[in-house]
Amino acid sequence: MGLFDRFKKKEEKVNTSSKKEDVIFDLDSIDTSLSQDLYTSTIHTSRGITEQEKVLKEAETELKKEQIKLEKSERENEKIISDMRSRIDATYDLPGAKRARNVVAEEVSKIKYESKEQSFDEKYKLIQALETYTRMNLRPSENNDLKPSVYDLYKSLPENIKNKVFIPYYLEKKELGIATSDDLNKLNEIANTEEDKMSKNYISGLSVLDMLGIIDVLDNSYFSASYSKYSPVPREYVKDVSNSFKELCEEPKKPMTR
Repeated sequence: MGLFDRFKKKEEKVNTSSKKEDVIFDLDSIDTSLSQDLYTSTIHTSRGITEQEKVLKEAETELKKEQIKLEKSERENEKIISDMRSRIDATYDLPGAKRARNVVAEEVSKIKYESKEQSFDEKYKLIQALETYTRMNLRPSENNDLKPSVYDLYKSLPENIKNKVFIPYYLEKKELGIATSDDLNKLNEIANTEEDKMSKNYISGLSVLDMLGIIDVLDNSYFSASYSKYSPVPREYVKDVSNSFKELCEEPKKPMTR
């Protein structure tokens, strides 16, 4: 073998050993666990917790700031309200305010008085009518609320009984606080001021008013302001006295004739 041939074989051997096969990589077969391990690594988790704590602390800080603002606002509002109350209290004793309050109080008292007086007049209008007609010595007409028969029955009573009829009327007005000076003068004219006799006269007067049919003494709404003060007996007792008066006022029956 010549020199040339040996060189050629050596070159072929070198070329053969240096030849490489093509390699194909499968992307699906690559293990992806590395990326997940990387994501959940100690370093990354610590960093996430730190970020959350930071956000939480910032939120707590903002909340405290808002609470401070709210408390400050409440204190300011309380101060404003306190200042307004002080201003109102300061004007309470001013002369103009006093006059205004006095006027209002007078008007309220006047309205209450008029309302009470109106209610009284409506409830006891028949007694008032009887007092007016008897004082004028005038007999009412048939179409009047106070019937002529009631007037006639009253006029037929003995004088010592007739004088007591209006005592409960004036005492009720007195206890209600609506009696005028004229009412009190009339009361003094017809009533004895001694307490024991006043009670007797009060009971007699109620009995006659019940007998006349002007009131129902068993109705507690009549003379409710004065009854407990001037009558030591129950209403049933007064009703019995009324029935006794009625029997006395009845005309005697004529004897039967054959």
